[in-house]
Formats: sequence, structure tokens, C-alpha cells
Amino acid sequence: MKKRKEQLLKALQKRMKESEIESVYRDGESEGIPMDILTILVNEFGNGLTDVMGEFFFMPEIEGIAEDALRFNCIFTLSEQLDTERLPELYEAIGLLNFYTEAGTFAVDKAGNMLVYRNSIVLSPELDDATALEQITINFAFSMNVSERFADVLVRVNDGRLSMEEFRGLLPG
Repeated sequence: MKKRKEQLLKALQKRMKESEIESVYRDGESEGIPMDILTILVNEFGNGLTDVMGEFFFMPEIEGIAEDALRFNCIFTLSEQLDTERLPELYEAIGLLNFYTEAGTFAVDKAGNMLVYRNSIVLSPELDDATALEQITINFAFSMNVSERFADVLVRVNDGRLSMEEFRGLLPG
């Protein structure tokens, strides 16, 4: 299954290149990390964010447990410089936004330093490679779209440029 995951990530990398998105394939074994990761750095993201990192990977196999699915993850690191004084407003905004977001979730790490968007899908290992590649490509594009659409408003809530009242006014209904 490890070889298949590698092939799918490299096929996704090729699709990204066709869309003029440069990426770096990181081999988990040679880097001492538990899985291979495809990484991108988006210089212009959404409405004014810069240097957003995207990471795409399959969850690693757990030794001694048969793998019953391909678990593909997309994570966009939207900010690594959060104002800890304004975290309560950010948590409230994230909670409201996650209610309206079609899939995936916005979150803050436990240290309160990093804002991310994360979306995962589970694929049957019986899917043929072409279908699996279509599914992870769609998940990548969807995740990039959702995170890009909403990241700026969350960052503006955290840095005080957007009040919670203004934020609520942006939500449907």
C-alpha cells in the first residue's frame, strides 16, 4: 500500500504542475517522518494572505494492523502568528464558520499559534488508481478553494481588523 500511496501523491504532483502549482515531494523514510508528504507554498492566497503552506498526505500504516482504507489529508497552514489575546474571538469565529463550511474544518493548534484548514477523505483500497487520483485531486482543489475563501476573514478577526459583529454579518441567514 505504501508504494501505491507514493504513486498517487506523485500523480497529484504532476497534476499540480499542469496547473502551474509548484510542489515538493518529501519522502518520509529519508526525512525521518512517518509518511510521504507533498508540500506547496502559495505566495498569494485569498484576499491578502501570503506564504500559505499546503501539505497533502496519506495517513501512515499502523504496524500490525491491516490497512482497510486510504486516508488522504489536506492541511493548509493559514497563519503561524496568532494574537493570543484575541483567541476567544477567533475560536468563536471558527465555530460559526465550521457550521457553514461544506466539509473540512478550521482549527487552531493547542498552543494557540497556528491557524489551519484541514480536510480528509477516506477511500476504499479497492478503487482503481485513476478513480483514487480523481478523488484526491478533487479533495485538494476543494480544500484549497474553501481555505482560500475564508482564511482572510479569520485572520482579520484575530488581528482586530474585523469585529465579531462584522464577521456574523458575512455569514448566511
